[in-house]
Amino acid sequence: SKGKYKYEYFNTARRKVPSFNQESLKQYDLLIIDINSFNGLSRNASRSLKSSIQEDGLGLFVQPNDKFYKSFNPMISLKFNSDGRKETELENFSRTFLEKYPYRFSNEFKLEPILASSSGILTAYMRLGNGRIGSTVLQNTYQLILKGNSSIYQHIWANSITSLSKKTVSSTSWDTPGFVAFKDEPFAFELRTNIKAPVVTIGESIIVPIKRDRNISSLWKGKTYPRKIGWNQLRIEQDSLSTFHYYVTDSLKWTSLKAFDKIRSNRFHFRDDTVAENIENEVKQPIDLLWFFFFFLISIGYLWLEPKL
Repeated sequence: SKGKYKYEYFNTARRKVPSFNQESLKQYDLLIIDINSFNGLSRNASRSLKSSIQEDGLGLFVQPNDKFYKSFNPMISLKFNSDGRKETELENFSRTFLEKYPYRFSNEFKLEPILASSSGILTAYMRLGNGRIGSTVLQNTYQLILKGNSSIYQHIWANSITSLSKKTVSSTSWDTPGFVAFKDEPFAFELRTNIKAPVVTIGESIIVPIKRDRNISSLWKGKTYPRKIGWNQLRIEQDSLSTFHYYVTDSLKWTSLKAFDKIRSNRFHFRDDTVAENIENEVKQPIDLLWFFFFFLISIGYLWLEPKL
């Protein structure tokens, strides 16, 4: 009943459960919550949960009910379609029927399946920043244990928990859209780090300005203009071991690569991957009246001379 609950601990020490905020959620990898409790969260708790997912990589699994599939929540972007089926078979486990809600996931581009059957996707998630939010159309999976199908039960929940749990990321990682930089031309890069305010330097301690992503606090973006041809190095002032090496070449070289990158960038910008073809259209022009007049005179002259010849 409402207000009656208890805390249970498995494979971890007993600890006091603090208030529901971003700092307290950092120690957890996955939050499993029923939809009623999720909808009952306060505005501050919802904001903290969203920040924990986006920035800290917390996983969220929402236990559904009948109303969940028709409701809307801006944080949960999962969509469903009614299929009228209340039973299904799990892939690789034929002749074992699972109870489900009469819905299936809408197979959208950003949807990442976890479990599926011949009738469609059963469990899936979508990414939100560094974290993931998922749910399922299955229900009453505990009945599998009662029927002696514990291996299937373990398969369902092991895959679901593993797919949604917080992922371990390295403390610092670098990325760039290209593998070659050009002298005196902009070279963009991205930096992912847990350092609160990283200072990126190049050459003789020249500071490179970087900007933090507005949604992911650990993601920083910057741009530099290399002056020296050959190997160059970016590094973080707070961590001398976190370096990024890239090669700089003369802008007059690698012209074909630059042309290809320019074409690819234009296609991405205009969202058009097709190459326009030149199509020749023939347009009919009216006959000049002067030619028509000459033709008329010749015809009249022939008709006048023909009887006299």
